[in-house]
Amino acid sequence: MKKVFVDTNFIIDLVARPEFSPVVKEVLTKGREQKIKFSLCFLSLANYCYIDRKQARDKLYENLQMFCSVFEVIPNTKQNIINSISLNPKDFEDAIQYTAALDGKCDCIITRNKKDFMEFSQIPVFTPLEFLQEIQG
Repeated sequence: MKKVFVDTNFIIDLVARPEFSPVVKEVLTKGREQKIKFSLCFLSLANYCYIDRKQARDKLYENLQMFCSVFEVIPNTKQNIINSISLNPKDFEDAIQYTAALDGKCDCIITRNKKDFMEFSQIPVFTPLEFLQEIQG
């Protein structure tokens, strides 16, 4: 795998959920060692700001800067939305994430929420722990 898409919950886990952050950090560390490029979509940054809105503004912006330096940010477009609608998903936000991953030519998706992707995903979907096992062989 050369290019990996991370769902919103991955970045939330990285900075705001200590029970999940060690595995997420290990994914990033092992991935960098293997020259994997990590991507997320623009929507994930907006989702993060909404979910972690009670965070101090300075810390919120510091995290946004970090996300922009660690991850490629894939734009969301009108066509991305149209493609997401055509999937007729149970969870529209996950469909937007998926079509962004396709637009970004990602090889797989990492999320803690596999079930909502499995109804339409044509690329592999892993939890962070599954992804670690996959790249460690």
